This record gives sequence, structure tokens and C-alpha cells, in this order.
Amino acid sequence: MKENYSFKIPSPIQSTIIPVLFQNKNVIACSETGSGKTLSYLIPIMHNIANSHKLEASNPYKCVIILPTKELCVQVYNEVSVFSKYYTDSQLKVKVIHKSTMESCKTNFGNFIHNTDILIGTPMHINEILEYENGLLLNSVKYLILDEADQFFDYGYIETIDNILFQTKDHKICKGFFSATLPDEIEEILTTYIMDAVKITIGSNLAPSKSIVQQIVYCTNESGKLLGISNFFKGNFESPILIFVEGIANCEKLYQTIKFDIPNVAYLHSQMSRTHREEIVKKYRTGEIWVIIITTTSII
Repeated sequence: MKENYSFKIPSPIQSTIIPVLFQNKNVIACSETGSGKTLSYLIPIMHNIANSHKLEASNPYKCVIILPTKELCVQVYNEVSVFSKYYTDSQLKVKVIHKSTMESCKTNFGNFIHNTDILIGTPMHINEILEYENGLLLNSVKYLILDEADQFFDYGYIETIDNILFQTKDHKICKGFFSATLPDEIEEILTTYIMDAVKITIGSNLAPSKSIVQQIVYCTNESGKLLGISNFFKGNFESPILIFVEGIANCEKLYQTIKFDIPNVAYLHSQMSRTHREEIVKKYRTGEIWVIIITTTSII
């Protein structure tokens, strides 16, 4: 990992979380975006799962990772695919829940679980599986990770998450909650389900990342906002850039406004096909697309 990814030392959140999860302890962790939270739980979990294959071949550890959006699920899946090779001779069996995997699950649940080490999905899909197979999945799960935990509440997943956590109360499952911010009301809800969690905060649990520069620009109306954004791109700017807007109509309108000023711009919303959306995200990650205009609900 040092040679291929320039990792010299663990980040502060990784140095703190990795030893805790190695010992299978519950954890509530808060750290700014970009601090390395994802690897802080993936490293110990992948290591322990790989060892369980060697030591307990008949009942290896399994992990369920819940994230608020489909794109985040794919992003974590990609990270597991890259880094799992450092912890086992063969790639771990990782699945992202979507329509086709749901069908596979319903057709032969026993085979589905046997061929899964790490299951990644949104709250709705994970809850659907639990309701379909009457909680049998939890008998095989050693780890339950909720990443970007504060966003579950932003997207209205409170009841769904509550239902999932309620079903885990009689199972010996190591739980981890990871978030960039952790307001008091959210922390109170989380602690009702894991009384013995190790609580770790790197920085302030309400403050934004110090690496993010925030600026408020006042606009008189919607036309003023379009003009302000258009003027921004006429000056010097650094990519990549995400622009969040409310509603598909506003998304497409802004795209039409700035597409002639920025050749490498695209828009993304929920009515586009999953394949098309994934292709846009892929090009954005590789630098082919500089700017994405995205609706606030397009990644649910």
C-alpha cells in the first residue's frame, strides 16, 4: 500500500479506529470528509474476514455496509475491490445490492449469502432483504457499518434505519457509525442502540473540514444565481467541481446556461438510467468531465 498508493502513515482517524475494530468493539466515529474514515473500517474488517476464512471456514465473518446513496455504495465497493487483495490471496466476495442482486437473493438466499463476504447497499435495499428473509442474514453478520450516518436523517431514512437496528438488538454484531458531522440529536439516537460504543471525534463534530473554503454569495433571485454561477466559470477555477441544485428542471436549465462556457460539463439526476449515471461519475473521476451539475435527490 505504501508503494502503490503513497500511504506512509495512517491518518488520525485510521490510527484510532483500526485498533478498536480489530478488537470487534462498537464504535461511533466523527471526522471530517477526506480524513480516511472508509479505510479506517475497511482495513480491520477485511483483515478479520480474511482470517475467519482460514480459521472458521464453515462460518466465516460477514459484513453489511449501509450508505445513503447508490453512488457511495459503488465508491465503497471499488475501494474494497482495490484493497482487499492486501488481506487475502483471493478477492473477497463483495456485492452491491441493486435490482439484479435482489432477484438473486430471492431466488436462492442460501447461495446468495454463502457467496457474499461484504454486502453493500442503501437502507431501503438492506431493509428489504431483512424483511424478505426474516432476519436470517443477521445470523451470519459479524459487522454492521453505517457510513455517512448523518445523511440517513437528511434523506428521511430514520424509520428504515431504526427498523434495521432494532432487528440487530438480539444478535452479537459489531456496529460502527461513521459521519463527518454528528449533531447531539443524532448521537442520542445512535447511542440508544449501542450502549457500549467507543466514541471517537477527530476535530469538532459540528465543524466543516478546515480544508474546505466556504463563501456565501448573495443573489436577488433565480436568474441572479444563474448569472453568478456563469460568471464564476468565466474566471479562473480549479476542477473537479460539483454543483448541487434543487430539482431536475433547475439542473437542466443551469446546464444549458453554462455548457458553452465549459466544454467538459455534464448533469446528473434520478431520471437518468443507472448505467448513464455511472458512466458520468466514472468520467468525472478520471478527469474527462470537469463539472457535474447534480440534483440533491439524484443519488438516493
